Amino acid sequence: MDELIQGADPSMFNQGMMDLGAGICTPKHPDCERCPVRPFCEAHAAGTEGLLPVNIKNTSKTDLYYITAILKKDDKYFLIKNKDGLLENLYGFVQYEVESPVSFEETFYENYGLSVRLYEYCKEIKHVFSHRIWHMNVYLGEIMDSPENAAEALSGQLYTESEMAELPISTAHRKVCTQIP
Repeated sequence: MDELIQGADPSMFNQGMMDLGAGICTPKHPDCERCPVRPFCEAHAAGTEGLLPVNIKNTSKTDLYYITAILKKDDKYFLIKNKDGLLENLYGFVQYEVESPVSFEETFYENYGLSVRLYEYCKEIKHVFSHRIWHMNVYLGEIMDSPENAAEALSGQLYTESEMAELPISTAHRKVCTQIP
């Protein structure tokens, strides 16, 4: 898609694709004769346009339960950049599939070698993906280690609120940002 929209306004392209799906390439009665992308359509070339789209609405979703922590050190917040998976190259707060705040603190120490303390429960935030539902139990916390110990371990992972506004943060974790006091 990058090649198709290079040099164009991506939002206009996306709007055009939505309009195409709403008016011409409809699920039950695609109007292939009027379709401007018919020459590029693999479904039309194969004669399978009547089989699409595949209905995934009945696909079961997996519920995942996390403790998600808004961790602060001085006037900055700790964020990680996802290196792979569902939210690759997006930033977010640390979250673990653990059963308690104490387990979160222990797991964080194992991963980063730093002590944290979760001190306040905020709320559960639910985020629905096409195939899974995240239940994020959001806590406020602080990084306890001294600035000298923390500086090296946290290099490049602490951000002010204004710096966070410039980062590509996942939609799920943008919802968590609303809990920053």
